[in-house]
Amino acid sequence: REGELAIEMALAKNLLTPSQCAIGTETARAVREALAALSEDDREIITQARIVGLPHRVIAEMSTCSEEATRKRLGRALVQFALELERRGIAPI
Repeated sequence: REGELAIEMALAKNLLTPSQCAIGTETARAVREALAALSEDDREIITQARIVGLPHRVIAEMSTCSEEATRKRLGRALVQFALELERRGIAPI
């Protein structure tokens, strides 16, 4: 994955201005820091739902929670993530 990311960054540098590259780099750093600041449980459910793309049902089965509880946990985790991003100067979309 790191090799793919390096290629994407190299291509992006040819298409973006230096200031756009700097903003992208700073945003990526802020996202990494915001995720790292979350609890392990919050990081895990955000990763499963938003990065890996698992459905709520599958996450619920993996965690032995109900699907409804999984949705609520994800919602709370996303609120915490948004707060962490705001602390780092990244406004939610």
